[in-house]
Amino acid sequence: MFTTGSKLYFGAAVAAFAGAIVYGIGSGWEMAGVMMLFSMSLAVAFLGGVVVAFRDNTLPVAAEAIGADARPAVDDGAVPANSPWPILAAGTAALTAVGAALDKSLFYVGIALLVGVALEWIIQGWADRASADRAYNNAVRGRLVHPLEFPILGALVVGFVIFTFSRLMLALDESAAVVAFVLIGSAVLVAAVLLGRPARMSRNVLGVTLATGVAVLLAVGIVGLVRGARTVTLETEKTSNAVGDKSNTAATIRFDGGSLNVAQIVLPKANPSGLLFRQGTPGKHRLVIESIVPEKQSDGSFIDKPATYQTDLIGQGKTAYLFVRLVRSGTFTFTIQDEAGAAAATGKVVVP
Repeated sequence: MFTTGSKLYFGAAVAAFAGAIVYGIGSGWEMAGVMMLFSMSLAVAFLGGVVVAFRDNTLPVAAEAIGADARPAVDDGAVPANSPWPILAAGTAALTAVGAALDKSLFYVGIALLVGVALEWIIQGWADRASADRAYNNAVRGRLVHPLEFPILGALVVGFVIFTFSRLMLALDESAAVVAFVLIGSAVLVAAVLLGRPARMSRNVLGVTLATGVAVLLAVGIVGLVRGARTVTLETEKTSNAVGDKSNTAATIRFDGGSLNVAQIVLPKANPSGLLFRQGTPGKHRLVIESIVPEKQSDGSFIDKPATYQTDLIGQGKTAYLFVRLVRSGTFTFTIQDEAGAAAATGKVVVP
C-alpha cells in the first residue's frame, strides 16, 4: 500500500506529531510551538497521501492527466533541472539562526519556511525522475503542487513584505520614517514600470532583481528587530510646564524630595477652584483629592457618596493643573500617589 516516497512523509508526520506531544509536556503546552508541530504533522501527512495517490515515481495518475502518449521514456542518467531550493534552504537556515538569537517569532517563521523548502526540494527530486524530458517533469510537478504553491507563496510574500516594512517603520523616528516610506515607494514604482515594459527582461536579470529585493527586505527587517521600536512620546508629555497667568489657582502643592511644601490647604465651599501640582521627585506621581458629594435618591433624600479628583501621572519637573469643586464643608485628604497607587505623602483640604 505504502510507496517508497510516502514512507518518508508518513514517518516525518509521526515524528512531528510525537515532537508536538513531547514539546507540549515539556513546555506546559505552550501553544505556539505545539500548534506549529501539529500543523507540520498534518501537512507532511497530506503530502504522504498525495504521493500514495500518485504511486510514487510511476506517476500513473499524472501521466493520464497530461496524456499517456506524451510521456517520454524514463532516463536514469538524465541531468536534473536547475533548482532554487538548495540556496533557499541555506537562506532560511540562516534566518532561523538569526531568529533564535533575536526574536522567537522570527525563529518560528524560519522553521516553518525551512520545512516548506525541504518539502519542495523533495518533490522537485521526485519529479526529475519522471522522465528524461524536463518540460514533462515540470508539468508533472506543476500538476501536483501548483494548487498549493501559488496561494501559500502569495500569502508568504505579502506577510514578509508587511513584517519587514513594519519593523523598519517602527525603528525609525518620525521624520526618517516619512523619507524611507517615500524612497521605498518610489523604488517599488520604478521596479513595476521596468517589469511591465513590452520588452521583457531576461529571466536571469529578473531572478537577480527579485533575489536582491528579498535580501534588502530581509536586511531591513533584521536591522529593525535589532534596533527595536522607537520611543513614542505621548501628547500629554509634550505639554508645557507653564500655567497661564489668568488661571484661577487657589493653591500650589509642590512635592519635592519626598516632602510637601504645604500640609494643609483651604478651599471655598461650592466654588470652582484650581490647584497647581508641581512634581519634583524622581518617578511619576499624581495629586489625588478624596471628598464627598450628595446624591439624590428616588425618595427625594440625599446620601453622601465618595468623590475623587486626580491629575494624570507626571514625571519629575512636570506641572499639572487640577480643577475641583467641593460642595460639602469638612476636612478632606489629599494624597500624592506613585504609579502603583501607593501614598508618598498626604495632607489636608479644609472646606469651611
